Order: sequence, then structure tokens, then C-alpha cells
Amino acid sequence: MEYLIISFQALLPLIIMVLIGYVLKKANVVDSSFNQKSSTILFNLAFPVMLFYNITNADVEFVFDWATWRFILFACAIVLISYLLAFLIAEKNNWDNRTKGAFVQGAYRGNYIIIGFAILENLFGNEVSVGMSLITAFIVPLFNTLAVINFTYYEPEYDKINYLEMIKGTIRNPLIIGILVALLFNYLNIKVPVTVNDTLFMIKGIAVPMALINIGSMFSLRTDLNERKPLVLAVLFKVVLFPLMFTIIAILFGFRGPSLGILFVLLASPTATVSFIMAKAMHSNDTLAAAIIVFSTAASFFTIFIGVSLLNALGFF
Repeated sequence: MEYLIISFQALLPLIIMVLIGYVLKKANVVDSSFNQKSSTILFNLAFPVMLFYNITNADVEFVFDWATWRFILFACAIVLISYLLAFLIAEKNNWDNRTKGAFVQGAYRGNYIIIGFAILENLFGNEVSVGMSLITAFIVPLFNTLAVINFTYYEPEYDKINYLEMIKGTIRNPLIIGILVALLFNYLNIKVPVTVNDTLFMIKGIAVPMALINIGSMFSLRTDLNERKPLVLAVLFKVVLFPLMFTIIAILFGFRGPSLGILFVLLASPTATVSFIMAKAMHSNDTLAAAIIVFSTAASFFTIFIGVSLLNALGFF
């Protein structure tokens, strides 16, 4: 029950922000014009700034030993495999490209940072912070790169994929630019001036709340019949099947304790909030993306609790 309460405390604020957005829509405070303009600001400014700030302010000490790199490589591998499996599932179904793009991202991309620290620090204390930060430095760029590739591939306006244009589109994506510039700052050991850093902190602060309000303002319990199957499958794979399958594989590879806990939370966390902003900005099915976020967040209350309790009871951490 302790882990259910922790999950509830970590995820409930997200649900509340979505509900606020829903109420604002019903009260005619926000409309489609507001959604479009705010999503443009989030995609081109707030989320790139958030990524830049998080990476340049991450207090991470990279220890170049095999155990650390084995852990990082394994985490990146399971994200890549999750993406490829979701892609294959989408290709097997007769959905339109907008739906396929939203489904693939919803099935593989997790919001683990928001709930990860709350759960993992309760389990392992401060010793888990370095591992979480290390994973963030590698997984966040990977998440975003795969998302841009995914949405470019499923761009509904393209009849035939131009791979050169897809590469250019990936490099020009604001989220990728934010990550690359931040990594360059870290590599060259460039310190962001305090005033600029404080400004960036204020800008990044609007990213997640505004995105959640947008999700709520577009959310509807009456999903289109054609969207029900991809919605159910995306939530099922994101919070049940992928965590179950890859956590078992991680155990077979010998991961235990904090490392296994981080991997499990990475896998079991609900679909990332930014996936809605990317879906909207890149002409994908944003209503399906919003529904996947809401339902995966609600389902993860229980799947994370069950998973953590089982792994703890079985002595894996």
C-alpha cells in the first residue's frame, strides 16, 4: 500500500492539471486557437528550454566503468526495442499515418522523471540519484530523436519518405537543438550565467503545466471508434507488457537493486506529456496522443504499485 500511496502522490497532480484543462474547455476559457498558439510556444520555446536547463544543470559525475556503461547501454537498448516493436505493431494495422505516429510514441515514450525520483528515493535513498541522472542524460535525447524520426516518417503530407529531408527535419527540430546545445555546453564546460539560468528556469516552469492543461482541453471520454484499438494497445504495451517483458530480461541479465528499480520505473512510467505537444506540432493525431497520456497515467497508479511490490517481495531490491 505504501508504494500505491507514493505513486498516487506523484501522479495525482498530473491528473488534476488535466482536469483543470478540461474544466477550462467546458467553461469556454480555452479553445482550439489557444491550443494551437500555446502548443507552438511549448514546442519551440518551453520544452527545448526545459531540456537545455535540465541537462546543463544536471550534477552528474560520469564514471567510466563497465558496470555503468552496461547499465546505460541496456536502458538505451530496451527503449530502441520498445520503439521498434511499437512500429511493427503499427505497420501491421490498417490505421492512417497520423494514428500510427501517435500510437508508436504513446507506446514507447515514458514520463519517468516526474514519478521516478519520488518512488526510487523512497526505496533506495539518495544513492539512486546518480543513476537516474545518468539515464536522463542518455534516454531523453534518445526519446526525442526517435519521436522526431517517428513523426517525420508518418508525416501525413508525404506519400514517399525522403530520408535526407527526414534527417534534416530531425536536426532542425527545436527539442533536438536544445539537447545538442546543452550537450555542447557540458562538453566545453561552459557555465550559463546566473541571470540567464534563472530566466531559463522560469521559462521551463510553464512547459509541463501548460501541456497538461492543453491535454485536458482536448480530452474526451468519447473516443472515435477507429481510435479505441490503438488507444488500448498503446496503454497496454506502455504500462503492462513492455515493463513485464523487459524487467524479466533485466533480471536475467543480472540487474538488481537500484539499477533494476530505475529500469522498471523507466519502463512502467506513463506516456510522456511532451508526446502530445510533439504530436500536435508535427501534424499527428493529437487527440489520440492526449488520450494515451491520460489513460496510461491512470493505469500506472496500479501497475507501478504491483510491479514494485512484487519485485520487493521477491527480493530483487
